[in-house]
Amino acid sequence: MVKKWEESFYPSFNQGYVDLSAIIKSHDIEIKTIDLYEINGAYISYNNEEIFVINENLDWKEQRFAIAHELCHYMLWEKNHPSKMEIKKNSREMRADKFAMNFLLPTQPLINVYKEEKDTLEISNIFWAPEFQVKKKLTSLINKWLLNG
Repeated sequence: MVKKWEESFYPSFNQGYVDLSAIIKSHDIEIKTIDLYEINGAYISYNNEEIFVINENLDWKEQRFAIAHELCHYMLWEKNHPSKMEIKKNSREMRADKFAMNFLLPTQPLINVYKEEKDTLEISNIFWAPEFQVKKKLTSLINKWLLNG
């Protein structure tokens, strides 16, 4: 059964450094949740309606990430394209994942929080982003720092 996303059910969407609720509302995007099995989300444009369908089985942080991921597709007008977590991804999916990670985990605020709090789960809670994305972004920043001396 498809459920309409309600902000009251997911108060964490306006948590962290990025208020996804305000962005979604300002673009008049409807979010629906349903069991999508292996797919995390999809952006569908139908009858002049913009809809993000998000897998209801994801936790809140993963749903936030999926919404940010679909927001990238929306902004680039990549309609009717489901996104799936898999090792081999096409360039649109990799770009949308990178956008979502950088959108939810802005570099300077992340560095500032990391200086104070080294625990990635706690950082994940501060930004309301999946912990694996926190680890991925921090690893990327550390590698960039090591390479640039």
